[in-house]
Amino acid sequence: EAREFSLTLAPREGIACQALPGNDAIVVLDLALTPELVEEGMARDVVRAVQQARKEAGLHVADRIHLELPLPEDWRRAVENFREYVSEQTLATELILTPPGSREPATPDLRVHPAQLGGQEVRIGLRPSEPHHP
Repeated sequence: EAREFSLTLAPREGIACQALPGNDAIVVLDLALTPELVEEGMARDVVRAVQQARKEAGLHVADRIHLELPLPEDWRRAVENFREYVSEQTLATELILTPPGSREPATPDLRVHPAQLGGQEVRIGLRPSEPHHP
């Protein structure tokens, strides 16, 4: 009978899972990182760095920008694969990806802001692409 025993769900050792509060199911998480997930994380880190550069540049939150990113190959590939997301999140009307190493941006009149991405310093170049009218 039901009161003669208790059912306990216990996760197996080495598996990321947890029993639900009602103890009637277990949620199992797949923690494996695919190359696409790694690249998405890199693209999100680029967005974070650009948003910080926008803030340092004193740009209005709605200002559209011209964005130039001198990135190492793996970071360039990640941003290229998530270009639409990066452009949308940073309000970039133009996104130029260049190889690292150049001290000066390829586009004139860009404000350059140093940032850390994956332990490497990059120089984010940006400028408003259209004036903001409050």
